[in-house]
Amino acid sequence: MHRDGHEQEWQRGRMIGDRYQIDRLIGQGGMGVVYSVLDRKLNGIRRALKVVKGAGSGLYTEAATLMRLNHPHLPVIFDYFRLEEQGEEAFVMDFIEGQTLSELLSDPLTTLTFEELVRIGMQLCSALAYLHKQPRPIIHRDLKPSNIMIDYGGNVKVIDFGISRTFKAGQLQDTIQLGTLQFAAPEQLALKQSDERTDIYGLGMLLYYMASGGGIYNTQQGQSIRKLLKGSSSLPFIVILERMLQMNPSYRYASMVEVEHALKSLIDDSRGRTASDSQAGALAGMRQRMLVSIISLHAGAGATFLTPLIAEMLQGLGTTKTVAAIEQPRHEPEWRQSLHEDIRWNATATGIIKDRQSYLHGYEEGRSIHWYAVNHEDEAAIRQGDPSEALEDLLRRSDESITLIDFSSDWEQADSYYWLTKSRYVIVVADPFVAKWQAGKMRKLRILSEELKHKGMELVWIANKDVRFICRQDWLRLFPDRPVATIPLLPYDALLNILWSGKRITDHSSVGKQLKEALKPIIALLANENNAKSH
Repeated sequence: MHRDGHEQEWQRGRMIGDRYQIDRLIGQGGMGVVYSVLDRKLNGIRRALKVVKGAGSGLYTEAATLMRLNHPHLPVIFDYFRLEEQGEEAFVMDFIEGQTLSELLSDPLTTLTFEELVRIGMQLCSALAYLHKQPRPIIHRDLKPSNIMIDYGGNVKVIDFGISRTFKAGQLQDTIQLGTLQFAAPEQLALKQSDERTDIYGLGMLLYYMASGGGIYNTQQGQSIRKLLKGSSSLPFIVILERMLQMNPSYRYASMVEVEHALKSLIDDSRGRTASDSQAGALAGMRQRMLVSIISLHAGAGATFLTPLIAEMLQGLGTTKTVAAIEQPRHEPEWRQSLHEDIRWNATATGIIKDRQSYLHGYEEGRSIHWYAVNHEDEAAIRQGDPSEALEDLLRRSDESITLIDFSSDWEQADSYYWLTKSRYVIVVADPFVAKWQAGKMRKLRILSEELKHKGMELVWIANKDVRFICRQDWLRLFPDRPVATIPLLPYDALLNILWSGKRITDHSSVGKQLKEALKPIIALLANENNAKSH
């Protein structure tokens, strides 16, 4: 007897539901038995028929779930019925000519190239993102090699939705906690509610399984993915895996769309290209200019405050042709209200962004500095658009010699992180509020720093809001590398007076002088690099 209660294997030639003729058994397990059948009402077209014991099997729920879906990487359900005399249920779906992922990797003659691995991952991302975007998000919860079918053209199908569930906001745990032990996320094993990040973990386990040639990663033992995959996988791929397989769901990617963006960059970078045609165009234009990303270790550390100051000081040197300062389009708008009076809106600069000017407005100061500030006035257009595309559009079409982007604390998003990996310098701003120095963020920045060094690029630090206090040296020792610049904590009243007056901070007699002196090392670093590129 099979574990699902199906009494015995049905013989070849048997008719089911007066329509489907059994051809052969193709799979069985805890969640059902699957046969290859011939549809006699449609000239013998081959289908797959899944059978389980009817009482409490959940097959009707699985069939109902799949019947309302339409996606190229999900099976199509054609029929569902009950077999009353056997006390069983069955549904009929499209037959996939191919192998499961476990069958594929168990074949000693089969090896996956890195590009094939990533393309399988991207197809899975597409299917899972579709499930997660349903009006009532569907979480698969049982991603494992035997539930992934790959046809002979390399196309993927996610099968077996026996334990999928709809996400219910506010629910603390799942009604049932199931899933294959080796591939289950920690929150499943802890009997907590699963959400889309549960499937992100499951996909990460599948990617590791493929990359390791069939190995299982044990998160409970604290194994190092980097050591386990050393020599067999690229560092950027390992960085993605490390984030997907975080024990704490909040440290993983927030959505499958983010994972898909990250995987896209791997394929295109391995060919010397970028993640999309638009990004390719953007990078081609940047060969003649320098990209600098400025980020905050945590919200409020000071990247949004310091980026415009660095842009002004670079432009003031007169040693660079033009400087662009860009506010990350995903941000709440801050620059637009604080730009000083002698900067005027530039319709031509906005035109660079074409139909995405709802996100960014261009401003110019003379001919040597261009500002691109977030504009969220057209709320309807914002909801329909994509901020990452707005940034790509701008980087592709603008031609300033130095481009500064303020990613602030948004740098962990996949589309933001992509540009960090393409930056000549990534400047990280951190302040003395030690409670906000999270180990997970520091780990990601160490990985990013290694990746940049490998490409001849660099991650540097700014210590912001520096003030004399008892544990100041302890704070400075937290920095992985000595800060290139240390910015003093500015007097709050003086700062507010300047901001409300609409004047330049750098023009203030005392505050401006302090900032200029503190930022000199960063300005020298960027200016010297730019001069070296221009000669």
